Amino acid sequence: MPFAAEAITLTREERLELEQMTQSRTLPAGDVFRARLILMLAADLPYRTIQQWLDTTAPTISRWKEQPCSSVSTV
Repeated sequence: MPFAAEAITLTREERLELEQMTQSRTLPAGDVFRARLILMLAADLPYRTIQQWLDTTAPTISRWKEQPCSSVSTV
């Protein structure tokens, strides 16, 4: 498998913020998608599982895995 998920580390505050974002009905869908993706990476789920659950591609997962914390603060 060319892509492998490596768990990312989130602070308690980051995790809470992301969890709240996933429940939002007012945020743009892309922001909610990124929050879910980052939470799944933090849970150390394999790329294939993330791809299936979020209907996305490995390169997309890899792109957001590179700098998850910066994407949280800009959302």
